[in-house]
Amino acid sequence: MSYQPDGMDRLTVILGKGTPYDYQLLHDDKFRFSELEKFVQESKSTTN
Repeated sequence: MSYQPDGMDRLTVILGKGTPYDYQLLHDDKFRFSELEKFVQESKSTTN
C-alpha cells in the first residue's frame, strides 16, 4: 500500500495490532460511512 492513512497498514490489522479505531472502521458500516463523509467534506473545504 503506497498510501497508509493514520500510518496503519494491512499487516498491522492482520497481526491484530490495529487500534480500536481501525477495527471500528472494519466492522461498523455506519461509522465507516460517516468517516468517509467527513474526509470528503474536509477535502472539499481545502480545495475551495
